[in-house]
Amino acid sequence: MIILRKISSQQQLSECIGLGEDLIGVVDGNNQVFNTQSEYVSGTVVVFYNGQALYADHDFTETGPDEITFTYIKPGETGFDDVLKVAYKYSDCSGVSSTTQKGKAVIGTGNDSVLINFGEAFSNTNYIVTTNLVNGVDSQPNVYPYIVGPKTTSGFTVYFQDTIDSNNYYLEWIAIAL
Repeated sequence: MIILRKISSQQQLSECIGLGEDLIGVVDGNNQVFNTQSEYVSGTVVVFYNGQALYADHDFTETGPDEITFTYIKPGETGFDDVLKVAYKYSDCSGVSSTTQKGKAVIGTGNDSVLINFGEAFSNTNYIVTTNLVNGVDSQPNVYPYIVGPKTTSGFTVYFQDTIDSNNYYLEWIAIAL
């Protein structure tokens, strides 16, 4: 499951969109009523039946704040394992937790790695890291390919292909819990 959260200014509310969430219900060839994991904004639901996008008012109807009813499909009636996923805009995303940490780390001359420690540990290593190596001072900075090494709940290490030749490099990073 992926939840996208758009953070807006204080005048506007945040909005969250669930992508690839499982529908809740019995897949037995008879049941046509399924539930979403959260309440949705009417008119924003797209159901994926074995990878095929289905749309409201033709393939299914929105029959409650977190319920959909298939019109003609009975998941499971073919005897195969049907896959049901759904995407929708949450009606309220205040309960959706999103942990994000970010920072800048100076990389000293002669280093071939940098260890990033979080201010607060994540509950697990299920987070993504985005990094950017920056040198805005040197007139012709060297290019250093790098890779993010093993992640822990308290941080991660970035390894550079060669040793850094200047104190003017720093690593910008963002870690977002999934």
